[in-house]
Amino acid sequence: MAIRELLHKSKLPKFAEWLTEQGWTIQAVKGRYEVLRAKKPGRDTLIIWTRLYAKEHYTVPDKWRPLVRQFIREEKSHE
Repeated sequence: MAIRELLHKSKLPKFAEWLTEQGWTIQAVKGRYEVLRAKKPGRDTLIIWTRLYAKEHYTVPDKWRPLVRQFIREEKSHE
């Protein structure tokens, strides 16, 4: 499954920057619905998608929900 209301579209650049700080490498996206692809040694490839009618949020696979929530918590603590 996937969470469709977790990562707001306005947060994608900051999320990509945060991933880089955590040791992830941002890769080129594949296909028209991928908006972010990242890889970290020893981890599966993280992929975030958009949907055709998505207005505000991207689709985050359940597997990556804890990582995105960690980003959101850390971002809120710096505001």
